[in-house]
Formats: sequence, structure tokens, C-alpha cells
Amino acid sequence: MGRPKALVAALTCAVFIGGAAIGTTSAAAVTPGSLAAWGYNFYGQVGNGAGITNSLPVPATGVSTATATSAGINHSCAVLGTGAVWCWGRNSNNQLGNNSNVISPVPTQVGWVFPATPSATAIAAGGNHTCAILSNPSGTVWCWGYNLYGQLGDGTNIDGPYPVQVSGITSANAPTSIAAGGNHSCALLTDGTVQCWGRNGYDQLGNNTSTDSTVPVQVQGIPIANPPTAIVAGLNHTCALLTDGTAKCWGRDAYGQLGDQATTNQDHAVLVQGISNAIGLAAGRTTRAHSSTTDRSSAGAGTTSVSSGTAARIAACHR
Repeated sequence: MGRPKALVAALTCAVFIGGAAIGTTSAAAVTPGSLAAWGYNFYGQVGNGAGITNSLPVPATGVSTATATSAGINHSCAVLGTGAVWCWGRNSNNQLGNNSNVISPVPTQVGWVFPATPSATAIAAGGNHTCAILSNPSGTVWCWGYNLYGQLGDGTNIDGPYPVQVSGITSANAPTSIAAGGNHSCALLTDGTVQCWGRNGYDQLGNNTSTDSTVPVQVQGIPIANPPTAIVAGLNHTCALLTDGTAKCWGRDAYGQLGDQATTNQDHAVLVQGISNAIGLAAGRTTRAHSSTTDRSSAGAGTTSVSSGTAARIAACHR
């Protein structure tokens, strides 16, 4: 379908559990498991069947048992209680995974050729691709959509109209967290290593090179003695929250989004300065560091951390 234009979305999603929003904005209590979205809606990525931009949360049509959600540049996805995955919005590069390239302003179920009865536990929507961790087949990662840079991880550069399995990730070293950036993807594995694949022009794979990879490669500079507990991906950079509450990032650093007091791209994980006791990370278009005593922000395409002194729990939509 050709190379998509670089667009920046303004879309936020929240899943409601017992009336509390897990997302970037609080909202009134609604039915647990329902999903609300708000913001830019030209491609139907809000999921309410209309193409009107919304400044207030509106329910995504037909989603009532969501357990996780993620928003890409112009599409959104959710995992339901059954383990099924539904996506909606722009579909020019098959990012909805329904064997079509037609926009859908309402949620449409991702179509699986294999396995016959998949069950997802986590979802990550990237620029124009999407990835999910499955519990059936156990310990696997599947991706679909745009694949020019190998961000689907199946060893090819062919767009995926339906999910394809990421090469080399199995239940023997199962993924615990998934992240999707502009044109790259990453998984945190049980042994504490991080594997990334896709575009690497800004060193966002963190493997000491700037070469794209169609299969997972290991991020360098991740301490085995202080392994990550979560990962997030921005447009062209990636970060990991470490066990001790510090963070490491790699990739593009033109705007200081790696937080290492520099503006030089890094092809391996470097320590974020001034962050401790963090309990969450989000990678997006602004840099903001929260703690119980400080609140620092700067313009850029950056990363957010939340410390144990902050009540909010944050989640990145995109990017």
C-alpha cells in the first residue's frame, strides 16, 4: 500500500475497571470492562462509528469486557475477556488485522489463520502495526500490519493482513511485556532480556548497530542483576523500567528523550538521570518526570515516569 505518511495522533483510551480509569485521564464511572476513547477521529479510531473528533470520552461500540487497550497513530485495539482482539480506525497497512485495508470506525475482530483459538493477554499498537502476546499458543508474540522495516518480526518485509508469529520467541523464554513504536517492536522476556525488531535508523533496537532487523535482536546494556519490569516504545526510542525503580532508554535522542543529559542517539541502553523509585513509564511526544517532590517537563518526543510518590497510573497511547 506504499509508505504511510508520518502523522502524529491525539487520541487517548481508557479501560474502566470498577469505575476507575486506567489511562491518561480520569472519567466518570462506567460499566467495568467497557472502553472509552477521545480525541482525533478522522479515521474512526475512537471507535464509536462516527468520524467526529471528540473532546470528551465516548464509548467504543460493542466493547464491554476489555482487559487491555492500546492506541497507535491512527488505530486502536483492545483485548477482551475472552482473549479475542478487536481493532478499529485506519487500516491502510492492514493494522486492524482483519485481512482488509478498509477503514473501520467501529471495532472489528482480528482474523487469525493460525492458531484457531488464540487468546491474547497483552496488546501494543504501533505506528501502523500491532502486536500481541498470546497465552494460546503459550509464550508467543504475534504482529500484523505495516512491515517495511521488519517490525512484524517474522523474517520478512511483507505487510501482514492477519497476525504472523514473531520468530524466535517461545514459551521457553516467554514474553511478559510488549511495546510497539513507530516502526519497531520490543518484548521483555522472562529471563530479563529485551528483544527488539524492525526499524533501527535511530538505534531504537539497542543492539549496538543501526541496521534494521526483521527478527528479534537483544538489547545491549540491560543489567541482568537489575532486570526490567516493563518496557515502552516511543516513535523512535525505547525505554525499560528496572527492578530498582531506575530506567534505561535507547534510540533517538535529538530532543533529549533518553534523559541522559545528551542529545546523541544511543545504540544501547543508557541510564536515565535523576529517576528513582519509578513505578511506571510511558513514551510519547513530551518528556515529563514526576516524583513526590518534583515535577519536571520539557518539549520533545520523550518519556514519562511515575514514582511511588505519585497517585496516578499512566499508560501511553501514541506517540
